[in-house]
Amino acid sequence: MWYWAVYRVDNKQQIMFIQEVSLNIHGADPDDVYQEMDLLLGLYRQSGQKQGKVETQYTASGRIVALPYTLEVDSLATCYNNDYVNRQLDRLQELTGQAVHIQCMGATGPEPLANVCQCPTTPFYLLHTDYVTLLSPVRCGGCNGSVPLYRLRCGGETSFYSLLSWETNYQSCDSLQMNCTVGERWATRQLSDIHSALSKEGRGLAAELEAVTGVPVYYYLYNYRALSLAKDQQRPCPVCGQPWLLSEPLHDRYDFQCTTDRLISELTSNSH
Repeated sequence: MWYWAVYRVDNKQQIMFIQEVSLNIHGADPDDVYQEMDLLLGLYRQSGQKQGKVETQYTASGRIVALPYTLEVDSLATCYNNDYVNRQLDRLQELTGQAVHIQCMGATGPEPLANVCQCPTTPFYLLHTDYVTLLSPVRCGGCNGSVPLYRLRCGGETSFYSLLSWETNYQSCDSLQMNCTVGERWATRQLSDIHSALSKEGRGLAAELEAVTGVPVYYYLYNYRALSLAKDQQRPCPVCGQPWLLSEPLHDRYDFQCTTDRLISELTSNSH
């Protein structure tokens, strides 16, 4: 059965694969297995193999079943597992005497790889997320597609806990400013001020990722300033003070790019 995603990013549907992760639990304590399965799903997220923090999880006919979203059909393949995931899989097998079974059930739309980067190489990566997306917080600068985090494992990197923590913080701030009530001004400053705690955290992680991958990593800086289009176009880079307006928008979206300070932004949608 096919389900259609309702969230949109860059006017494209967020189409995902749905995986079935299941385990027979006959003879084992269901509560213990449920907790250990929940830990496995959390570790899959930290290894960059599954998307989002919540998924359907239930027990039926002597099995525990979870239905996480992934970017690729083989995202949960053992070749992408880190040591933490492998140890947890072993723990579940010891607990139940059964191996965890993984099967791709289908996709949420007709073009499940439409949002996923397929580039053999990329000119740069972009750190960017928002309050509704389930896509990776890392995008390809060449195609603007989502980059599965497990592709970025270099230099011994096995967990993306810090990057995913920033993602959660960013999405929380984005939710506050989109709701337009509690904490809206504070959240907007966190998203748009280069000196905010959120921006500092994100730029630091971008620099770390660049050092690990050897590929430039840019940070997306939100822009919702109440000023005219002409004045916004004249704004310099907030770090180095140099012009950063592009002659043409990148991917029909990004209007500013500073190669020195690894920043990308847009013209304000709040112009007057």
